Amino acid sequence: MTAQLIEPILTRKCQELLLQIDNRDSILKSTHKSTLYPKEAYEVIQNKVLDWLRPFFDLDEFPHFYFHAGATEAINDWLLLEKRQIVKMVGDYKWINLMNPSIMSLQEISQIPSDSILYISNPSSLSGNFVNHWDEVLKRAPSIALDCSYIGSVPTQKIPLNNKVEMIFFSLSKGFGLNKHRVGFSFWRNENKSLSLKNKYSLINYKIPFLVDIVLDHYKVNDMHTFFKQAQSDVCQELSIQPSSSFLIGHSFHYEKDSSFLREDNKTFRVPLTKYLINHKSIAGHVYS
Repeated sequence: MTAQLIEPILTRKCQELLLQIDNRDSILKSTHKSTLYPKEAYEVIQNKVLDWLRPFFDLDEFPHFYFHAGATEAINDWLLLEKRQIVKMVGDYKWINLMNPSIMSLQEISQIPSDSILYISNPSSLSGNFVNHWDEVLKRAPSIALDCSYIGSVPTQKIPLNNKVEMIFFSLSKGFGLNKHRVGFSFWRNENKSLSLKNKYSLINYKIPFLVDIVLDHYKVNDMHTFFKQAQSDVCQELSIQPSSSFLIGHSFHYEKDSSFLREDNKTFRVPLTKYLINHKSIAGHVYS
C-alpha cells in the first residue's frame, strides 16, 4: 500500500532518479577491471548515511556497514546465524516469528531472559510510534537487535543507544516508497563475517547502493514526514484516531470500523492511511519536488 501512495506523488522524481542510476558518473564506478566493489565507494556512502541519520543517533561506534534487499533481508541475515535465544514484544514485527517460530513474544520488558537478545522496532511496528519506554528497554535488555525501518517516515527525534545495541536495520521502502526495489542497509557494532564476505565479493544487487546514494543526495531524512504530516493529521481527525509518528499510520484503542487492524497485543488498532492520504486535497495530483 505504501507504493500506491508514494508512486503517484514521486513518479516524475523517481523516474529522474532511476535514470541517473545508469547514466551518471557514480562514486561506485570501479576504476579497474575487477568486478569487486571498491572499498572506497562503500566508505563514501557509509559516511553519507552516518551524516543523514545523525538527527536520530550517533552511529560512530557501529563501524560495520552492509547493504541489503530491504530491512527484512537484513533481519533474515541476522536470524540465520544468531545462536542466542531471541525474544520480541507482543505486537512487534510478525515476520521474525514466521522465520523462526521458536522466538518468544513477551508482554512485559521485565520478562526478558538474561541470556537472550531482544528484537525490537523503534519506531514501533506495533503502532508507528517511537517507543515511549525506550530507556527501560536499554536498561533491562541484555542485548538488542534494533529495527529502524520506519525512519524516513517520522520526524527527527534522538534515539539513545548504549553498548547493548549490537546491530541496527534500516529500510528506504516505507518512507520513500521503494518497497518494489528492496533497498536497505544495516550497521553492526561487531563484524558479521558472512556479510563482510558478501561485501568483499560484491554479492549484492548493485542498484541498492546507487539508490541509497541518490535518495540521500535529494532528500533529508525527515522530508517525507514534513510533506505528509498535515494530510495525515486531517485524515486521522476524520477517522477519529490518533496520528502516529510515522505519517503512514494512525492508531487507536477504539476503532470499531475494522477489527482486522487490531494488533496482537489485543488493544492497539494500527490503521494504515495510504488509501486515504492518496486522495487528500493536498496530495492528489501533486508531485513532490
